[in-house]
Amino acid sequence: MLEFMRKLSTFGSFGRIAMAAIDNQLKRLESAVNALVAEQQLLKKENEQLRRERQELSQKVDGLEQELQNAKQNLQTARMAQGLGPTPEDARLAKAKISSLMREIDRCVALLND
Repeated sequence: MLEFMRKLSTFGSFGRIAMAAIDNQLKRLESAVNALVAEQQLLKKENEQLRRERQELSQKVDGLEQELQNAKQNLQTARMAQGLGPTPEDARLAKAKISSLMREIDRCVALLND
């Protein structure tokens, strides 16, 4: 680049004008590069912030999913406690099964007593 600039200087005022134009273009290029570097650094910081936010949201989602699972388990337990099943038919079947088991136990106890 310096060699080119030296050759331009041998052309007198034309060379000075050309050198000034090249110098001006180099300054604009340097300014554009500096702006791009600054923008890249800003985007890098923004990207890191977004990654942290994504991680936090992911942890919140995991916590909420666990809460939902616990709530479903509690609901199922409550339904079973209310009627031994989520539907009236389930409750009726569960009660019938318990009654059958109790009769079987009573028979076994009676046989042991004899």
